[in-house]
Amino acid sequence: MKIRSLFLFCISALVSSLSAQSEPENWAPIEAISLEQPARLLPQNPSVAWPALGWQTALRIGDRMAIWDELPIRYITLTAPDVGIQIPFAALEFWSRTSKPSGRYGYELSFKYDARAIIGVSAISRSEFLPTLEDEDWQTYLASLGGLSAARLITNADSATNPNQLRILDGRTRVLEYRYHGKKKTDPERAVLQIFAEYDEGPYIVFSLECYASDMSFVGPAFSNLVTSFEHAEE
Repeated sequence: MKIRSLFLFCISALVSSLSAQSEPENWAPIEAISLEQPARLLPQNPSVAWPALGWQTALRIGDRMAIWDELPIRYITLTAPDVGIQIPFAALEFWSRTSKPSGRYGYELSFKYDARAIIGVSAISRSEFLPTLEDEDWQTYLASLGGLSAARLITNADSATNPNQLRILDGRTRVLEYRYHGKKKTDPERAVLQIFAEYDEGPYIVFSLECYASDMSFVGPAFSNLVTSFEHAEE
């Protein structure tokens, strides 16, 4: 509990400090990662942007009840041949199942107070997208985000080098946040926060938050609370 509290404190401190950072003079959109259209795997570079659903491990969404301390607890489960995670339904207090999914994630939620803020949960095979979370492969992924010269990298953290970073689902965890503008210079600034978690020997479990950058100060902590509520599903 102490480690989790420290993790949430660090996330809250991070998102609270973002508004104080200066904006670059010239921005360009990340064309490969658009909130307007479903992402795709670009053929000229298999690591660019975000793999389409056909390249992801399909997640089966379930609902189950369990008894803990003589009280019933409802869980939402996400399962696949090599995946089994769950989250208490009560942890979804600020989130609801997206009525019109973007097509980028296996499981998608919308923020109840602003449906433009969405969370995606994906299971990504290591062999088809990101072979490892080691620096060489990770830097390749960073370089594929439409070109870092076109976006501002806010966070790039690794639990392997930061002992204070919580390991989501008990595995190595890497955190990435970047911001970019839309096609027009007048478009609001967007933010994407991603948490990559190793899951045993199976695919990576990736938690993604997409929202307006101006909303990150209050949507970010809600996202962190939700992610840290996921756990391994009971056999």
